[in-house]
Amino acid sequence: MGIYFYNPSEQNLLHKLLVVSLDDPPRTFSFIKHEWEELVFRMCNSEDPKLLKIGQEEMERIKARR
Repeated sequence: MGIYFYNPSEQNLLHKLLVVSLDDPPRTFSFIKHEWEELVFRMCNSEDPKLLKIGQEEMERIKARR
């Protein structure tokens, strides 16, 4: 698989982005608790059935931890 660019500068930007992303160590705690709960709440109110299901399942996990 490959990506073709008409503009070489776009290729350089993608290359830099990938190098930085792959060299950056993973962060174990990237979400703050209240930010995560807010995101889950939004998913629970989503009209998309998949997001709604994910939100409801995660909300049950949050309630179980309390």
